[in-house]
Amino acid sequence: MRLATLLVWLDAGCNTTNAAHQLYLERQTLHKRLARIFALLCGDLHEGGRLLRVYLARWLAMGRPQHVRTPRVGT
Repeated sequence: MRLATLLVWLDAGCNTTNAAHQLYLERQTLHKRLARIFALLCGDLHEGGRLLRVYLARWLAMGRPQHVRTPRVGT
């Protein structure tokens, strides 16, 4: 459940309102889940470049999120 919560939150652009809606949760419940996830990951992901490292690890492990567009190469 923690991984799914984190992935939905990342794919929602770290927007808790959108992520909570996608997970059918109240925002406060999502905030509590994220607090537990952040504690397991040694603190707030918004500090010290942690968010980028987690996002890149997610991308490398599972492929790019659907909302990321692939750039066109010379046409």
